[in-house]
Amino acid sequence: MFYNVQTYPLSGWHFGPAQPADLDIVLKSTAATRLGIPPVSAGDTTAGYQTTYPLQSTLSAGKDYPLDYKLGDMQRKEELEVGARGTLSPLAEVGTKVLYPRIQEGGGENADVAAAQLRALVAGLQGGPELNPGSVLATVKHWPGEGAGGEAGIVYDATTIKYHMIPFRAAMEAGAVNIMPGYAGSSYLDPGGPGAGDSAKILTYLRQNLGYTGLITTDWLPSGAWVNAANAGSDVMGGADPGAAGFTMAGFEQQVPLARINDAVTRILKLKFELGIFDHPYGDPVNGPYRFHQPSYTQLANQAARESDTVLKNNGVLPLKLNSGDNIVVAGDRATDGAACCIWSSYFHPDYGSLDQLDALKARAAQNGVNVAQGTAANPKVAVVYVGEPSYTHATAWPDTQPYLPADQLALIQNYRNQGLKVVVVLTLPRPIVISDWNTLADAIVVTYRGGEEVGPATASLLFGDYTPRGKLPWQLPRSLDQVLKPGGGDNQADANEAWDLPYDLGATAAERADIRAKIDAGQTVPTTYGNPLYAYGAGLTSWATG
Repeated sequence: MFYNVQTYPLSGWHFGPAQPADLDIVLKSTAATRLGIPPVSAGDTTAGYQTTYPLQSTLSAGKDYPLDYKLGDMQRKEELEVGARGTLSPLAEVGTKVLYPRIQEGGGENADVAAAQLRALVAGLQGGPELNPGSVLATVKHWPGEGAGGEAGIVYDATTIKYHMIPFRAAMEAGAVNIMPGYAGSSYLDPGGPGAGDSAKILTYLRQNLGYTGLITTDWLPSGAWVNAANAGSDVMGGADPGAAGFTMAGFEQQVPLARINDAVTRILKLKFELGIFDHPYGDPVNGPYRFHQPSYTQLANQAARESDTVLKNNGVLPLKLNSGDNIVVAGDRATDGAACCIWSSYFHPDYGSLDQLDALKARAAQNGVNVAQGTAANPKVAVVYVGEPSYTHATAWPDTQPYLPADQLALIQNYRNQGLKVVVVLTLPRPIVISDWNTLADAIVVTYRGGEEVGPATASLLFGDYTPRGKLPWQLPRSLDQVLKPGGGDNQADANEAWDLPYDLGATAAERADIRAKIDAGQTVPTTYGNPLYAYGAGLTSWATG
């Protein structure tokens, strides 16, 4: 029921990832215990174990569900190489709140797209429609849908909860048997109650209303919360270290009924038998060589980035038509920020040959005899400016109530525009931001989201016209901050000008919001055309025509 098996072999769970040799030691550490029950190693490998593919919101721009399945399957194969048997992903969250930092990890604003993606990823990770000895355990999160408010609190009601349950139901249909409650409570499911992992009402809704019978694994909790979480119905205490100060198993058993413990342990053992780890607990092979970053895997990650890259506008500058000897000038911190491609424990791997945006553009330009220089260049034909938000996890890199480019990045775009150059802006966009202040300064805008470690080569190929764009925005982009917040407002409901639980409502009228709610209540597809955003949900050019 606990983590930290590397120190406490009876814990049952290991928080990964780890180097192969270290993981092998951890997996074998339980062999000397009385029953020798092997652990499951799971970590925040949310977009790949070794080969890093685009985040889910990025994949939602591509909407290629067979490819999503292949990406999950690729991750499964890489984990099995070393005996890692779980991942703390995917997210079943619909991103309907602009200011929610973790909107980057979810499936976008369209619940049906998020649901289709969940089915594909769960099936790929688990190697089929149900858990089996070839599976990696998917952990679907964050119950009950933090996209409708964030970690501070979920705000949907009896109507809008229907929209936010769609991906969770899809994950269960696909065979998901492990769900992680988030930190947020729900004002509808448990008014005034605690976070989901400690709330008996929120967990009961999962089991009784959705018919879920699988494992419930909490998010990472302080030691004082473990008893409450177990009594509420959680089976595995995420991050729970049996060596924490003040914790004893005897004390835990005194405060948690034996029937509740047996219920949880029964589910855990059933899952481990289904994974086949009693027969094959140590990975295959355990001593390498490890088949990571295979050429076919890199190709899949590249395809995912290509299909997701979104061209929002193009005033005839793309694809780049340059002659041998021509110069491109490049600017912006994201040009050399390989880590901006990804988050958590899915990393950028230069040691495997991954290229950042600048190096990828140089490599592609060299094929045409075109020169690329950073900062300044002699008589450049075009400026490519790489802007956007660096990598982050729980909290945004920029102030959360300032979803727009900082002044120094805006100045770069303005500088090259003032020089009379054609300006291509390549935007790292993990969450919806306001781009109205520079939208007209750019001759072309290419959105790369968090595109995985092949996003550099994929984007460079796009700029040179090696393929036609096909990605489309997975959210609306606000026309102004006023569509999100009241002037001077903070990240709270009282200051919000958007409805945190409704899709497609930036700049929407009261009548439009009522219509969105009515369609959700009736179980109808919600049109994506409501409101008055700068760029609508689904915006993106699919040809090289000017637009």
